[in-house]
Amino acid sequence: MKLKIKRTLILLLALAMMLGCFTGCGKKEADESSAEESSSAVVEESKEETSVVEESSKESSVEESSEESSEESSEPTNELVLSKGEDQNINYLTGLYDVTDEGAGCRPVAAMVNNIVAALPQYGVSEADIMIEIIAEGDVTRLVCVFSDYTQVPELCSIRSCRPYYVKMAAGFDAFYFHVGGSEAGRALASEYNREDYIVDFDGLSYGSLLYERDQERLKTYDLEHTMLVHGPNIPQAVEESGRRKELDDEHKALLFDFALDGYTAEGDDCTVCKVDFGYYYSTFTYNSEEGVYYKEHNGKPHMDSGNDTQLSFTNVFILQSDQSYTSGGYRNVDTTGGTGYYVSAGKVQEIVWSKADDHSNIVVTKPDGSSLTVNPGKSYIGMVDYGDAPSFE
Repeated sequence: MKLKIKRTLILLLALAMMLGCFTGCGKKEADESSAEESSSAVVEESKEETSVVEESSKESSVEESSEESSEESSEPTNELVLSKGEDQNINYLTGLYDVTDEGAGCRPVAAMVNNIVAALPQYGVSEADIMIEIIAEGDVTRLVCVFSDYTQVPELCSIRSCRPYYVKMAAGFDAFYFHVGGSEAGRALASEYNREDYIVDFDGLSYGSLLYERDQERLKTYDLEHTMLVHGPNIPQAVEESGRRKELDDEHKALLFDFALDGYTAEGDDCTVCKVDFGYYYSTFTYNSEEGVYYKEHNGKPHMDSGNDTQLSFTNVFILQSDQSYTSGGYRNVDTTGGTGYYVSAGKVQEIVWSKADDHSNIVVTKPDGSSLTVNPGKSYIGMVDYGDAPSFE
């Protein structure tokens, strides 16, 4: 009996051990299966990450290659525009690369110059980048001479007074403005625009010998009003002492015209001689095909600069027409907002349209249909006349 019980106990114990062994093996296989699945997932994730990195690397490589290829193959479509404001010292008024490091990107100088025959010859005027001629009174004209580089203005004579429309033209260049007095309206507008920083007003009635002085030699033979000079080389010192903004504002850091990039453009009818009629005074321009410029005459005689014994010459001649009239007080009214006109260059003449958005904006010239007018790089003359004073072309 005892032996049966003992055998039974042994069998039960053996059965329990066998069941424990089967259960342990099942758990181990499940754990191993779970571990394999986890390991497999890590490997797959690792493969996906590697694949993503490789694809990203490939895409990046392709993009860089594409960018490099694009950079290598692309060429500037407007070299002058791309260069402006950079270290190539471009002249915004002429499209030429002739501005000094000190003058690059800075405000230009606009100076009122006497143009009555009794004051001729002037000196310093041949170095202006832009010359604007408009009637003052009695069909006698005055000039606004604009120099892009304020550090390179020569001795300039003879300086005269301002009128409102001259001030508006100077303001369009964001300029340092030089004049000696003016009409009541002219001085008032110059003072207003000085406060608004459209111009920096260097009125000869307020500044001493650093800037203004009577030419002692001219005093011997000229009337007093034809003898005032500006000491151009002293302008940088005067600008520094003024404490005013030297840099052009953003609106004016742009080329004045849509300058031609390659060679010279010539469109329109033939024009070797152009006459700009102001009534009593007139300016004539005769084309020199070898030099590509128009030489200026003043009332039929060569318009000379006595400082360097040079006749004035220009690559471009603009004739801008607008409404003009005289006030009851004998002063001139000139519409500076826009009108029609002509562009003369490279032996050709074509019709244009011009506009000025406001007094602080510069002139915009286009073809009559509103499309861009391509202008040859170089100095420009701008004659502003009444619609009734028609120019002539030969």
